[in-house]
Amino acid sequence: MFIGTYERALDEKNRLQVPAPLRAGVATGCTCDVFILGPGPGEETLALYTEDWFNARSADVLSAGISDADYVDFMEYFYSQVVRVELDKQGRLVLPEALHAHIGLAKEVVLSGSGQWITVRSKEKYRDFVTRSSAQRLGARQRFFRNGAAKSVPGVPSGSTNPPSESEPRT
Repeated sequence: MFIGTYERALDEKNRLQVPAPLRAGVATGCTCDVFILGPGPGEETLALYTEDWFNARSADVLSAGISDADYVDFMEYFYSQVVRVELDKQGRLVLPEALHAHIGLAKEVVLSGSGQWITVRSKEKYRDFVTRSSAQRLGARQRFFRNGAAKSVPGVPSGSTNPPSESEPRT
């Protein structure tokens, strides 16, 4: 599982240093020196996926046999944008120009743990993402805790549907 938020700057060669806690994969059990990089689930985001997760998810999606024309079009686009990237000894990866341009990435970027993947976006877009109205996320937040996720969240009693308060520190 990937958690936490980290600010980084791209160097002159479009290299991005992946923070050590994200490279360690926290609880994934992997030493992540190879990732699949592609468009992220959110607007103007990229995502770093572990190879194992990406391959398993791809197999699930492909075996579903969805033939809706829009979905097939999306799949073709998505897989054409995905690349395998290896980290160098300093934990850096090179962002391909096409993906860099895809989200209008600036020099200052934020990498944020998103559970099963790492989201990459510009610092400005991350700030917009964080400052969105909390009311927009309230329903999803309540579902997250109601669906049993609270059982594994420190500080939240098992079975509780009450999420931690907004004033509690984030990691």
